[in-house]
Amino acid sequence: MFNDTTPFVINAAINFPFCVLAIVGNLLILVSFARTPSLVSPSNVLLIGLALTDLCVGLIVQPAYIAWKIHQHFQQDPTLVGFLGRATRFASSLLCGVSYIIVSSLSVDRFMAVHLHLRYHEIVTVRRVAFFCAFAWFPCSAASSLGAWKYGYFELFSAPFVGICLLLNAVLYSKIYRVVRRHQLQVWNQVTVFQSTAQIKISTGLKNSFINIFYLYIICLICYVPYMTTAFISILHFQQRGDMHTPVSVTLAFEVSWTITFINSSFNPLLFSWRLKNIRAAVKRTLKDLLC
Repeated sequence: MFNDTTPFVINAAINFPFCVLAIVGNLLILVSFARTPSLVSPSNVLLIGLALTDLCVGLIVQPAYIAWKIHQHFQQDPTLVGFLGRATRFASSLLCGVSYIIVSSLSVDRFMAVHLHLRYHEIVTVRRVAFFCAFAWFPCSAASSLGAWKYGYFELFSAPFVGICLLLNAVLYSKIYRVVRRHQLQVWNQVTVFQSTAQIKISTGLKNSFINIFYLYIICLICYVPYMTTAFISILHFQQRGDMHTPVSVTLAFEVSWTITFINSSFNPLLFSWRLKNIRAAVKRTLKDLLC
């Protein structure tokens, strides 16, 4: 049976392998952090918060989206289909919104680290970062509730917010790059060999930290730009014609952008394990203990 809902079911089915990958990968990251308390730092608290939201995307959002589209395809109970649709929109808006805020906050964290130097550890503490991660859920919950109640309302807030954050991140990363570059040039101009060796290690650490977070930002950029673009198009159609008159192609493109956004939750743990040496070692120990 092929009808207008078939492409939506195919799009939903693509989520299944990435759903499994998100659950397994982020569980490994969280268990590795729990088994290695020495890894807990302000920056890593942001990564823990990101892994937690990504895990919830794999556990809640993607299964709910798959169930919604399957029930819709087979034209089952309209009340159940409507409930699954609202639940999916609410959960995806909430979790992806919190995830995006945390990723954007990583650039702020790195910017403060290169500008505050020794004062960074005094101002940016584990407790304050944990409080910030918890607080991020409240505005996202309010906006997500509005989006679940009426189609298109969440996008009125999220699309401009995503665009502003992308611009802010681009500015911060350019400033961080200039600071790291200047620091490297200063190190290479040192005369004393011992001083140079010590400062080269510091400079290399700053450079690696910048590159690691920048990779995370690039992956986030690739996954969220399609959503931002289709959200703007969807908003225009929604404002002009209403939900009932939005073309199927626009709705399908919008939901495909959801899938791309959900896939970001599967890529993040792979990126942690690849780029961050301490986390990679902790994950290897966890895997070794589980397999043995």
